[in-house]
Amino acid sequence: MLSSEDYRECLVKNLITIRDSIKVHDQLVESEKEIQRGVLDRLWVLSQRYSIISKGAPTKLNFPAVHPPEGEIKAEFLAKFCSLESSNLKLTTSLSNVKNTFSALEKFLDQMEVEHLSVLDQATSLQLPFSSCLEMLADLIKYFTKLQSQMNCFALLLRPDSVSSVELYKKFLKPNQDFSEHLSKSLAMLHILKKTKS
Repeated sequence: MLSSEDYRECLVKNLITIRDSIKVHDQLVESEKEIQRGVLDRLWVLSQRYSIISKGAPTKLNFPAVHPPEGEIKAEFLAKFCSLESSNLKLTTSLSNVKNTFSALEKFLDQMEVEHLSVLDQATSLQLPFSSCLEMLADLIKYFTKLQSQMNCFALLLRPDSVSSVELYKKFLKPNQDFSEHLSKSLAMLHILKKTKS
C-alpha cells in the first residue's frame, strides 16, 4: 500500500508531466501556425490567380507566363492544402498526448484512498490549491481543443475560387498575445510545486 508521501510524489510527477506536455504542445502550435501562415500566403496568391483565370479576364491572354493554366493552379492549391492537413494532424496528435497525460492524472486521483486525499493540497503551494490547479489545466486543454477544432474547420473551407476563405484562415492564425500571457502565468504557477524527495 502506498503511503501519503508516495501519493504526493506520484501526484507531483503527474502534474509536472502535464505541465511539460502543455508547454511542448504550445510551442508546436506556435511553430505550425507560423508555417501555416506561410502556406496561406501562397494560397492567397493562387486563389487570386484562379479568380482572374476562371473569370476569363484579359490578363489570361496577355500574360500567360504570369498566370499559369487553371489546372496547374488547382494542383498546387491541393498540394498546399495537403500540407495544411498534415500540419493539423501533427497538432491533433500532440493534443491527444496532452489529453492522455491529463486522463492519467484523473485515473490516479480516482484510485487514491480517502485517507490520502489530504496530500492533494500538500503537492502545491498554498497560493494554488489543488482543485484550482486541476481546473486550470482542464481549461487550458479545453482551449487547445477548441483551437484545433477551429483550425480544422477553417482548413476544410479553403477553396481555390474563394479568396475570402484563405483570408479568414489567415486572420484566425494571427498571434494571440493575450492567451500567450495567460498560459505563461498559468504554467508559472505549476513551477511552485513542492520538491519531491530525492
